[in-house]
Amino acid sequence: MPMTEPHHAPIFDTGPHPEPLNFGGDAVDYTPPVEVNPYARASREPVHIDLSGAISSEPVVVPAAPVAVPGQFAFIKRWKLALVLAGVWLVGALAGAGMYFWWFHAMDKTWVEFAALVFVIVCVVAALLVAMVDNRPTLSAVALAVMSTPCAAACGAGLLYGLYAYRLITATQ
Repeated sequence: MPMTEPHHAPIFDTGPHPEPLNFGGDAVDYTPPVEVNPYARASREPVHIDLSGAISSEPVVVPAAPVAVPGQFAFIKRWKLALVLAGVWLVGALAGAGMYFWWFHAMDKTWVEFAALVFVIVCVVAALLVAMVDNRPTLSAVALAVMSTPCAAACGAGLLYGLYAYRLITATQ
């Protein structure tokens, strides 16, 4: 091929490559071969197939065309998302209020704070495990709700703190 003949090393500051090397002989005129497509039809005449022996009295069974039917929705409705969030957050708010009640009445607050840390870790790990399930939009909503449950627990604890601060409930035992 003309572009792959050996030549001198390029001179980078003056432009294109110099002329190709001539190794003892005249330059050979190269013509590329004509490409032949083995799959092309040799003639453009229509092909005739004799089906006279294949005729029968029974009807020909034609299979039905395939139809793609989705198994389930790729999303959930807004009301279902709201119900999932409300249910999980209600449980989280009750857990937060319970931990705050325990913290408010405990003399040694170490175990209460450790329980709050374990609660947050369990919520994150559980949300990550639930989120790994494929093609289940309701479980994706549950994963979102469980991941945000520590926020709901803080809201529940804040509500209980407000009840104590405004003396709507008393701290006596």
